[in-house]
Amino acid sequence: MTAVPAPPALPPSASEYSGPDEAEFLAVVARARAGPELELARAGLEFLIAEDLNAPAQISRTRHQIRLVAAARAGSLSAAARLVDLGWWTGMEQVSTALPAVAAWKDDGQLVFGLRAGQIYAQLWLARRIEAMNCRCADMPALRAEWLAMIERWPVTHPMLLAKVLSVHSNTDMPRQEVVARYRDRALVAFTDDPVFAGEDVHAMLGRGEAINRSFSYQWREDRDLLLAMYDGAAARCAQHGELAGEGIMHCVKWMYLEYASEEGGEARQVARASASTLLARAGDTAHLAMFRAQVVEREWYQRPQGRRGGAHEETGDLPAYIAGAMDMCRSGSDWYELGEVCAIAGRMIRNERGGDPDSIAHSAAAWADSADAYRRAGVARLQGNGLAMQAATLVADERHHPDGGLILRLRRQAEACFASLDEKESGSGSGACAVHFSAMRLENLCALAENLADVDDLAGAHALFARVATMIHGFPPNYWMGLRRRLKAGLQAQP
Repeated sequence: MTAVPAPPALPPSASEYSGPDEAEFLAVVARARAGPELELARAGLEFLIAEDLNAPAQISRTRHQIRLVAAARAGSLSAAARLVDLGWWTGMEQVSTALPAVAAWKDDGQLVFGLRAGQIYAQLWLARRIEAMNCRCADMPALRAEWLAMIERWPVTHPMLLAKVLSVHSNTDMPRQEVVARYRDRALVAFTDDPVFAGEDVHAMLGRGEAINRSFSYQWREDRDLLLAMYDGAAARCAQHGELAGEGIMHCVKWMYLEYASEEGGEARQVARASASTLLARAGDTAHLAMFRAQVVEREWYQRPQGRRGGAHEETGDLPAYIAGAMDMCRSGSDWYELGEVCAIAGRMIRNERGGDPDSIAHSAAAWADSADAYRRAGVARLQGNGLAMQAATLVADERHHPDGGLILRLRRQAEACFASLDEKESGSGSGACAVHFSAMRLENLCALAENLADVDDLAGAHALFARVATMIHGFPPNYWMGLRRRLKAGLQAQP
């Protein structure tokens, strides 16, 4: 059973610290790779993280993740362990295993938060490769085997590690099923006994719940009653301890399971949704409440029959107004990470909800712009890039904007700069798919950017980008990215 995470021990220099403020710590981490200055910044950040953990129910994801990422980059093993324990993959992917301090953890068996240092390294390593694996790159079996070998050097007992083993091996071929058979029951026991579900660390509880849903409920429908009992038991323990936010989070996770993974439970789904909203509101947890409300309205919108998605909904009312309320809740608490997700939901829906007229396109593009800006404030480069790329893709449909006007080109270049910030000069696996950070959004954005450059007669620049796209998709099966491959073939045939 995993011990309840405790604040990391404070380095002596941190307990006596009276130097620069947090902004200076972050600046030091951004520019230094080693030395006393970096060690002092790490100590200061660890002190601030420990202060966060003194009141986990009050933690802001934005502030906490920025601190954790910076501290981990500076060599804080406890900060990296906290990212893994929370299941914050957008934070993990920002910590490069090529950094000397991080690379040193690969063979280290030190125990932190129920994880070995080498296992923490393995999760950071996986974070930058997971999307290529999800897209079934040719290197997927080798990447999966390499990661499993890393974590199995020590006993695999932490719930989040066990969950990831199952989700990474969730397909049906025999070698993967053998791995699943070894880990499934152990994972169920680990989650059932996890003391996190009786505490006040709502971020850890939500991370656990999302991991359960990804690892179990999409694969084994026979576990339905067991999973529902797990969610209800966790909610009851939170209620017993007066943890309203935690109780609300567990009803939120239960709703997600019933909504996405179960064909049954209509009444139970409605009860879980109402309970989650009520409890999160009573607890004053506006960040999670805003996220939950946006997820509910998006799900309800997609369930409406085709041709009936416009106008007011019987429970959520006017969609733009309802989403705007969730946005305001996030802004009021400076919850930038949650605001980024709420704005992304708005961007996906507003244009279709209101129609394809220029004004609706502009509103959708504005939502994507707000999403990108919120993720910039939250320090999440990949999701910032997604927002910028989607803003450009949305504006293309508006005849008032053209690539040679500069706006779309500028947005796509900014998006690529965000994606490129995650590139690693050294790749742990030697895989071409991972030496350059891969994401499906980056692939599409690069191809569109190359086409835009060709439209403004920059054929040399366009050809270079098309060649990069060709390298990125080289390891994928030939039936993947068919539309993009046709565009790529046409682009490469043009002479620079």
